[in-house]
Amino acid sequence: MREFIIGILRGRLQILLIAVFSLLVGITVALGSLLVARVIESYLVNAQNERVARDMYLAQSFYQLELDEAVAACQRVLTDTELLQRFRAAQVGNAIARDYLVEKIARKISIPPLSGTHLIVLLDTHGEIVIARTVSADGKLSEPYSGGNWSELPIVASVLATGEGYGATEIISAELLDNIGLVEQAHVPLRDTPQSAPDLLFENEGTAGLTLTAAYPLHDADETLLGVVLVGYLFNNDFTLVDRIQDLAGVDTVTIFFGDMRVSTNVPDADGSRAVGTRISSEVGKSVLEQGQAYNGVAFVVNETYMTRYEPLHDHQGSVVGSLYVGARVASFEQLVKDFNDRVVLIIIICLALTAIT
Repeated sequence: MREFIIGILRGRLQILLIAVFSLLVGITVALGSLLVARVIESYLVNAQNERVARDMYLAQSFYQLELDEAVAACQRVLTDTELLQRFRAAQVGNAIARDYLVEKIARKISIPPLSGTHLIVLLDTHGEIVIARTVSADGKLSEPYSGGNWSELPIVASVLATGEGYGATEIISAELLDNIGLVEQAHVPLRDTPQSAPDLLFENEGTAGLTLTAAYPLHDADETLLGVVLVGYLFNNDFTLVDRIQDLAGVDTVTIFFGDMRVSTNVPDADGSRAVGTRISSEVGKSVLEQGQAYNGVAFVVNETYMTRYEPLHDHQGSVVGSLYVGARVASFEQLVKDFNDRVVLIIIICLALTAIT
């Protein structure tokens, strides 16, 4: 009887020891797996942040390249001796000289690097348009324009006042855009946007154009000022640059803001269309547009949250006129993390099951 009881106790003790050992192994495996999961999740978060940082660097590089092309187009005009000679004659009404300028600037604005909605404007020393032409995003060249005074456009006024050239992101009023047939394209209807500020940053958002602009003085051979050459890329309702950044650089979403309004974007709305006319969230706008600081982090974009970066855009006087944005949907990243965590849980269950069996 005594031996029987001792045998039972020994059996129970063995079972207890096995159970405790299995539990300890299971807990160790579970904690180890969870720790590895947290480390990998942290790595994924950092990788996502680095990805968005890389995206902003690439977007800024493409943006600067576009500005450099506008400056280069100005330089091609400035170094064209025959064009400068004909320019003076065209100012006094010489029809042959005017026709020459019409064809010449058409060739200079239609070269391959200048893709998107571009404009080239030759102004006299009073800011009056001598000749202007535009080319649409699909490559359609406009008829020549003349007439209209651009002397009050700040970048033109600065060139005429200082004799220096400038390249920056500028706001061109609807009245001036009407002189060259671009006022309709510049029109962007305002759309309600959750979490946006109650008031627009600029009153003329939706009517004026945000334009990447280069403006340089025109001189003749004896350095006499003849006028100003201005080359610009109108962003409103033109998606050439944002789509190029997305396609060539692999950036998820890109937006160019005029003030706090999206005028060029590939961020989708709820129905899948481009979210043109929607506005920046008030939290981001306060940092980027009011304080002139970059914003990095999670932000509400149109109708959902994104991992984002925003950089302010400045005119030639240093004033903030808009911002450049890149971002990736948080939902996509969260799904990636969820899928990974689900696999970790499955591994833990399998390990516990195998421990129990052994």
